[in-house]
Amino acid sequence: MRATSLLVRLGGLVAIVGGLAATILGLLYVLQERGMTLGFIEKAVRKGAYEGPASTMLLVGALAAIAALHLIQRRHYGRLGALASASATGGIAMVVFGYLVSGSASDSVFAVGIGMLIVGVVVGSTGVVLLGIVTIGSGVLPRWYGIALIAGSPPGVAIMFLFLTPMVMARGLPGEIGWALAGIPWIAAGLAVFLAAGRRTEQASRVHCGAEGHGARGKLTSKREEGHGDKFRNPQDYTLSKCIPSASSGDVCGLLR
Repeated sequence: MRATSLLVRLGGLVAIVGGLAATILGLLYVLQERGMTLGFIEKAVRKGAYEGPASTMLLVGALAAIAALHLIQRRHYGRLGALASASATGGIAMVVFGYLVSGSASDSVFAVGIGMLIVGVVVGSTGVVLLGIVTIGSGVLPRWYGIALIAGSPPGVAIMFLFLTPMVMARGLPGEIGWALAGIPWIAAGLAVFLAAGRRTEQASRVHCGAEGHGARGKLTSKREEGHGDKFRNPQDYTLSKCIPSASSGDVCGLLR
């Protein structure tokens, strides 16, 4: 349980970092559009030098968040959730691989990379949206986590961008604001996963303490039974130990004679 919680937290942190990278890049474009001087990074931002690393970090963060989400609710969302998780993971992995391969000088390899990009975007988008819907229905995590997944998918980002299109057309915002729109939902998703791992660890500790309490009470009951001597020669007179779980105080153990 501790190893799983550690992996879930790590996945949440990676998702947060990836979302932050994309969000910061989008905000830098906004500041540059407003005439702010960005110092030594201004030329690099203007040339788009940070777009490649930011997109890779965002995609890796999305993969980490989806993997962590699968660890949290794999026993709750059934085959549909497993299919959605596999589709999202496979699609995003294809996008990452296709992006890396498409930079090759070979025409055939370039064509393969572009094909993987297109298929990966379609499969990954479908998987992420479906995973968000399944997450909302499972009830394991808050509903806003599923909404964040849907918002962070390519269709979700496109819909949010449509609402900002008038401002982009009026030169109020640069088109690169889409980086921030893509990054913010994955920051929220990573934060939700990280917090969920903390709750799982706390619940596991309570269960462990409750189990130890059962053992201690069971030993005490046995000693009491041994002290009664011949009173328990008849098997029907034996004391039965019964433990009743309580939400407020852990376990309440009583003796039924």
